[in-house]
Amino acid sequence: MVRQGYDGASAMSGHTNGVQKQIQDACPAAVYVHCFAHSLNLCLSKAADAKLVRSAITLMNDIAVYFCESNKRLQQLQSRIDSECPESPRTRLKKQCDTRWVEKQMAIFVFK
Repeated sequence: MVRQGYDGASAMSGHTNGVQKQIQDACPAAVYVHCFAHSLNLCLSKAADAKLVRSAITLMNDIAVYFCESNKRLQQLQSRIDSECPESPRTRLKKQCDTRWVEKQMAIFVFK
């Protein structure tokens, strides 16, 4: 093992009792680094806190919730997508996840 990366939870990354400490005791070459994917997710989530971005994302999510919570509205959306965008493989909007940027990104792509 050369390196290990975790999301920052103390149970995993703690320098005295965490898993990374136990692994490093057994294998000193296994350097701990904060998970880059998790770091990127945190950065993107923080960047999305800008007022205009947050407003746009909230509006898209509210629209998705509006359609997804009613079968009648969902059917109307699906028929409209079929008639206006027949090449679209998507027939429903995705609700957004607050903690995972990738899920939020996919919801925005589907909305677009």
